[in-house]
Amino acid sequence: MIKNLTGIRFYLFLFIWWSHMGNFVPFSYKEIIYPCMQTAAFSVTFFFMLSGFGLTLGYADKFSDNFYEYKNFIKKRFVKLYPLYFLTGLVFFNPLIWFAWLTGFIFLYVPMLQVYTTKYVFFANGAGWFVAALFFSYIVCPFLLFFLNKIKDVKIYYYLFAFPFIALFLIYGFLKIHSSETVYSFINHLPQTWFLVFLTGVLLGFIYKKSLCSKLEMLSIGYFQKSALDIVLIVFCLYGIFKCFNPQNFMTFIVITAIEIPLLVYLCIPKRSLFSDFLTGKFSLLLSSVSMECYLIHYFYAMKLPKILPFFCLNSLKGLAVSCLIVLILTIITSFIYNSLQKRVTDLICHKSR
Repeated sequence: MIKNLTGIRFYLFLFIWWSHMGNFVPFSYKEIIYPCMQTAAFSVTFFFMLSGFGLTLGYADKFSDNFYEYKNFIKKRFVKLYPLYFLTGLVFFNPLIWFAWLTGFIFLYVPMLQVYTTKYVFFANGAGWFVAALFFSYIVCPFLLFFLNKIKDVKIYYYLFAFPFIALFLIYGFLKIHSSETVYSFINHLPQTWFLVFLTGVLLGFIYKKSLCSKLEMLSIGYFQKSALDIVLIVFCLYGIFKCFNPQNFMTFIVITAIEIPLLVYLCIPKRSLFSDFLTGKFSLLLSSVSMECYLIHYFYAMKLPKILPFFCLNSLKGLAVSCLIVLILTIITSFIYNSLQKRVTDLICHKSR
């Protein structure tokens, strides 16, 4: 089950990569292709829910009695994400406005405060807002797990499950009153908004641990039956992502969150199928091991290469296909190189500290 959740991470990144490449769709194909490339909302939402769910399964018991693990918990995530977050922001340095850029980089991007602004949320590495929002959830997560783990009655988790959605509907009501694009962008990238999705994953994790796990194991479903169901669900999800979701509507955000709950539960069914075998295969797990690196690195290639190389983004579908493929390949290669170097540096530091 855990391998299923790990293996899907890279394919969630692909939706984000595909969405960002939508900025370079030739004008003549905008009406046909561009709407199909607005897929990032689904993946980002699922990433947050998946993080909350996975951390609950892995850390809920460790924080049940004390906070001694807190330092290691934060340190581990900081070491993995922040150096790359910093470097991928630095490569967007603009020498033409160097003083203003460095000021914004030092006072907004470095302390991850760009997500609390309306104008600079995409400053430097535009994909960095996701990491800044995720770190807020990481900081709060141990305290959340500590208190939620003390609840004995499973029914309370179900009652608490309504809280994130009540909060999201209140935000939706606020946006209906203040229907400004600036306000919408600010709310949509605010860490506290995404924490509600993260909280949904945490609560689902507790429900799974204390109630759903045993029930899902008892399901009598065969390999071919589940494989057929997999195909139906994949087609349904893809159709919904490409055709029905409007990333500029906050109600879509709520609908996506609600839809992804049964999808996440479905992935937890410990029965083999064609899809689960694919997600737990070496190829999927290998690529998913660098999914976060891919997320931070791809934005540089997606934004910079089309402006540098003349064969990018030709006014044809072939040019777009070539552009997308080159960006993806370079992103994956760079991610593995960085991941390898990071492991060596980390091992060297740990070895010297002994």
